[in-house]
Amino acid sequence: MNKLQKTFDDIVERTRAKPIGAAGSFSGLCPAHDDSTPSLSITLVDEKILLKCHTNCTIERISSSLGIEASDLFAHRDEKQINRTPASQKAESEHKRIKADINAEGKVVFYSSKHKKTVTESVRYSYFNADGKTAYHVIRSDPKDFR
Repeated sequence: MNKLQKTFDDIVERTRAKPIGAAGSFSGLCPAHDDSTPSLSITLVDEKILLKCHTNCTIERISSSLGIEASDLFAHRDEKQINRTPASQKAESEHKRIKADINAEGKVVFYSSKHKKTVTESVRYSYFNADGKTAYHVIRSDPKDFR
């Protein structure tokens, strides 16, 4: 049994929760307020414990009343089961990426592997960060080529 499951089982026991509707869902007494009828929904899903008090107690008050940290409601990085397979390497394209050039009019010129020819910038959209500095540009060309 991992730490998250143990925490979940402990919460269910301490709140005297009973199973409700969906598998893995429980309803218990909220420890953050004087509760006489179950108002706390408790669910373990996707490596996290979901707590919802239907009288609007905050997660901070609920976790504090249970004597746990809010971070205890989530699986720690070393407990997560990561089942990923590496993405396959992209096949070498027929044309290597060529550095873009600037023509005499100040427009960007680059080779479009999609259209198999050199294309010129038709519109440039500039995006700025919160400091007002240029973050990046998006360049549109005719014919369209997404870069």
